[in-house]
Amino acid sequence: MSDPFRLFVYGTLKRGFGNHTRHCRDALAIRPAHVWGRLFELPYGYPGLVVNPASVLAIGGHDWERDVLLQHNAIDPPVTCSRPPGDWDWIAGEVMSFANPGQSMLPIDRLEGFTPGQVSLYQRVLVWVDVEGTLEKVWLYSAETIPTGSRRIARWPANVAMKGQRVATFEQEWDNHPTT
Repeated sequence: MSDPFRLFVYGTLKRGFGNHTRHCRDALAIRPAHVWGRLFELPYGYPGLVVNPASVLAIGGHDWERDVLLQHNAIDPPVTCSRPPGDWDWIAGEVMSFANPGQSMLPIDRLEGFTPGQVSLYQRVLVWVDVEGTLEKVWLYSAETIPTGSRRIARWPANVAMKGQRVATFEQEWDNHPTT
């Protein structure tokens, strides 16, 4: 497979957070990106993103060649990445590129609780993402439902300190988390 598999991440898979080192160490490239969506802090301590269903180009599976082809097939991008109708926010994240999605993505799918064709907390969907000012088709995990006790936020983590203040990473917080 010559074209890389691209994944938009907005939570614990981002650089500096607990799941990045374990699951994303083989990323070929990591670039800043944005997508229109609604971001929620879930009661489990991690975020959930909802994208406009009308913006979904495809739903992912475990046929990685198919998913890469869908990502790279010749569909002209929209002229701009304008806000869709409704109450949507410009969500910041990172786009990671993977050379071997069959190896890299299975553990991430498991982490996200995504099983193709079944009801899951997240679905892996293909959408247009603004990657450093260029629109690209990128996969991301979109929450199917938002659990009770979640709250809508503009960024994750929602308690990011102002410039100059220290913020513990998810990994540091997890290291201090009591085990049961």
